[in-house]
Amino acid sequence: MTSMTRKCFLGSLTAIPTFAFLTKVTRAQGPVDSSIREQPRSDEVAQFADRVFDDSARVLCGALSYIGDRLKLFKTMNRLGQCTPGQLARASHCNERLIAEWLKAMMAYGYVEYLSDSGEFLLTSEQVAVLADETSPFFMGGMLQMVVPQAMATHEVMKAFTSGRPVTPNVFHTDFWEGIDRSSASVYQHQLVQEWLKLMPDVVDKLKRGGTAVDVGCGQGNAVLVLAQSFPNSKFVGFDPYGPSIDKAKQAAHRVGVSAQTEFVVGTAEDLTAGQYDLATSFLTVHHMSHPIRDLTAIRNSLAPRGSYLIREDNLSDEMEGHTTPLARLSYSASAMYCLHDSMAKDGAALGPLTQPHINRLVKQAGFSKFRKLPFESAYDALYEAKK
Repeated sequence: MTSMTRKCFLGSLTAIPTFAFLTKVTRAQGPVDSSIREQPRSDEVAQFADRVFDDSARVLCGALSYIGDRLKLFKTMNRLGQCTPGQLARASHCNERLIAEWLKAMMAYGYVEYLSDSGEFLLTSEQVAVLADETSPFFMGGMLQMVVPQAMATHEVMKAFTSGRPVTPNVFHTDFWEGIDRSSASVYQHQLVQEWLKLMPDVVDKLKRGGTAVDVGCGQGNAVLVLAQSFPNSKFVGFDPYGPSIDKAKQAAHRVGVSAQTEFVVGTAEDLTAGQYDLATSFLTVHHMSHPIRDLTAIRNSLAPRGSYLIREDNLSDEMEGHTTPLARLSYSASAMYCLHDSMAKDGAALGPLTQPHINRLVKQAGFSKFRKLPFESAYDALYEAKK
């Protein structure tokens, strides 16, 4: 059978009686039925179909990249340099035939390079920075580890769509939580002290002298650990409702030698001690809050006089038309799959991704006296400071 392009295929549909009838009806002087709209141009349909086809393929790209990260295939390639499928299979203790197919797929997506003269594959320095080097500020392995478990929970999330009952954290594979931790680790290591806190010099002075700080929604404690290592005279506390993350935070604090400076607690903003902290932080956490006014009020009350509250959220447009960037696509997708469910819990506020006007309104309702967006230029992160 002769192959047919998608455009030709769509054009051939006009030969089908039902399709031809609908096309004629919608282009008549007056439509017979207002529910039948004019058919779009076939080339525009083809372009959109191509996009959906490519997006569908990239779902599998994410799954295969996840495999590459979890089986340390990218790191092994970085160690080997140029390698054949057989060499990578032996070094990674994997099946050679499956490795060969994985390499072809990764090459098709531009995640690895192929050398036709030798039949070998390799990672470029750019690919290493993103896929294999955990110390790189561009490392995305944690992101891959985070998003695939969200997709794995699709059937549970689909039930929530019809029942209105949000999913609970236990529906996600444990890789989800570790992925969140890994995806944030390099960000805090490279930006928290060097760029973010630099915009709050009064806070830096307090922490250098010997202050106190709390991270609300600390996860596995990455931010707390970076702060403790950077300000050895200060004390730091991390609160998170997910017990396994707190256990790992305590282990990490012991491992890097800051146990004496840090404390990790299973709890929420409601458990904070009043008048205690020079700095409170919430990194990609506020949009998860079921009862944000209550929680933000508790955070404000936990601050010492002239204390500051640092908020990090996605840098999203205030206008719906601006929600077509890669960040917006990820932010709203992750919200529908998980984040929003947290905020819906216990008849919650169902916040979703937050922009500056939303956060401004929340902190004012919580009683903060001052609020500003910090002058930090980033396509991904927006930073805000609220004062008690």
